[in-house]
Amino acid sequence: MKTPHKLNKTQQKAVKSKRNPIVLQAGAGSGKTRVLIERELHILQTELAVDLSNMVTITFTNKATDEIAQRLQKALLYLCKHSKNNQVREKLQRQVHLCEAAPISTIHEFCITLLRQHGTAIGIPHNFSVRNFKLQLRNIITEHILNRIDEHVFAEIPQHVLLKMVETLLDDAAIRGISLDDNLLQVTFDTPSNNFYNQFKPLLLELCVKAAQDFYALKKQKML
Repeated sequence: MKTPHKLNKTQQKAVKSKRNPIVLQAGAGSGKTRVLIERELHILQTELAVDLSNMVTITFTNKATDEIAQRLQKALLYLCKHSKNNQVREKLQRQVHLCEAAPISTIHEFCITLLRQHGTAIGIPHNFSVRNFKLQLRNIITEHILNRIDEHVFAEIPQHVLLKMVETLLDDAAIRGISLDDNLLQVTFDTPSNNFYNQFKPLLLELCVKAAQDFYALKKQKML
């Protein structure tokens, strides 16, 4: 297989491996995306019955999906130009046209597509909608802040700063596995040591608890 990029021995082994599936683990910037694309190109050239429409490429960001599609199409054009096998060249030319419609997506988009196509088998209607719980949580926090903004402690801090602090504390609690109830009062965070912040910290944590409880109740209601 002739490619426009030189791969090291480990990368070549991953590209040409006959094992399926394979696990590719490497650090950031080490060439995982390139190996993924080269493996797809290798399969297209060695398994003539396989088209891009038979492959699913999953990433984690929309930016990555666009990048992969562009790099894949560029590589296909290169291979078309340099392939000496007429049958392979004709197939690769077909892949260039299939590239824009190839199933390259984020994991979230892939799951949504799968559920829209087959969700009825498990009782999910094809026209379901995805709820933006993060936005709803922000609305709940904002409402609690507005209800208490007249308290002198909260009045000293801008609303957007309070919102960010509550969101950060709730995220931290989730990462640490602290449940959305009074256990949130166990969350610790650094502030200056003075009378204002001594009053502010317990009130802020109380606000977090109430917002979290309302959010949990909303999610439970929506999930029923």
